[in-house]
Amino acid sequence: MLIAGLYTLNGGLELLGSPLAATNLTQRFSERDESTSSAVSTAHGAQEANVTVSSHGYSPRSIRLRSGIPTALTLRAVQARGCVRSFTIPSRNQERSLPENGTTRITLGVLSPGILRYSCSMGMYTGRLIIS
Repeated sequence: MLIAGLYTLNGGLELLGSPLAATNLTQRFSERDESTSSAVSTAHGAQEANVTVSSHGYSPRSIRLRSGIPTALTLRAVQARGCVRSFTIPSRNQERSLPENGTTRITLGVLSPGILRYSCSMGMYTGRLIIS
């Protein structure tokens, strides 16, 4: 019962973007930088981050982007089932229902430096965009 309670509490912390959420704590204390820029394409003065959505979560979970240029996020769902299909960016009050298979594009506009976190509606699966 205690484990189930902690799991539920962590899901709420993830949705709130709390620094006390498990993924934020592990990223803070980990020396490895697991972010990638290989999932980003640039064309015509804009950038696009590509994320694969499956029943196992979001991949890659951490993407590096440049600030100051128009940005879009393309979510490619591949046999995505469960809460992972309810994609949310809490700090922007954006939520999208994703298809089980297919592509969804979200225009993010010009981003400022910082971290933009996203998750499923339950906070079980998370990711982040690191803008510098």
